[in-house]
Amino acid sequence: MYRQTFLTLVAVCVMSVVGTATASAYTNPILENAKGEHVTKLKFTGHDQDGGGVALENKALGDNGVCNSEEGTGELSTTGTGSAAKTSGTATFTFKGCKETQELSRCETGETSGEMVYKTSLSLVWLGKESEERLGWLAAIAPESKKPGNGEGGKLKFTCAGKNGIKNELEGGFVATPGGWGLGETTRTQGSIEARISEFPKQEFTKYTEEGVEQESTFWSKLQTFAFEPAATEFEQFMMLSEAVKIVKS
Repeated sequence: MYRQTFLTLVAVCVMSVVGTATASAYTNPILENAKGEHVTKLKFTGHDQDGGGVALENKALGDNGVCNSEEGTGELSTTGTGSAAKTSGTATFTFKGCKETQELSRCETGETSGEMVYKTSLSLVWLGKESEERLGWLAAIAPESKKPGNGEGGKLKFTCAGKNGIKNELEGGFVATPGGWGLGETTRTQGSIEARISEFPKQEFTKYTEEGVEQESTFWSKLQTFAFEPAATEFEQFMMLSEAVKIVKS
């Protein structure tokens, strides 16, 4: 009966995996610096693309919440050698000024009132099939399990309408596109991560290829005592990098 609560701006991701030193038949998209070297502890800061903050939607109750702004910090590294190299890292995203009005209920995590904090990681992958060479970001709550609610996957938890209000959980992940970035393009110090939905609760992208293996990642949401259901995601994060980089094939 119920549509599940979900975040329309959430950055999430996968565990960092060290590639093997031996050559392999697959490739991954990776980040290199201006010298053509693998990036190491490449730092980035971020914020919501249009400065409009983040919207939270509760499809079950027709209830919406709004946060005034979003800020992010993180670090990316390219590890492994040869074609087995890959780029992944960690990020913390903080949504601030989450407010409550006559039509909106405040959603929050942690100890600070009106704030939602998510510690995540991020990985560069191929969107869809490797042969298509379309760039993607894998955004998944680590660790990501094959089945939500089985106790093996990581979760993001938050409440709406106060700390004793509606309890929500998010699990799994989604695949986003690196907006404005192209394979082998001129180096830059800024970029973005974008994911969109066409209709609730359909994700625009779920399939990706990493280390030669075609996989699928779905974002799940759970409201109170109800079961997990697929959740739609709309996300756009503007990134400023600490040095110029470009995306190439490993």
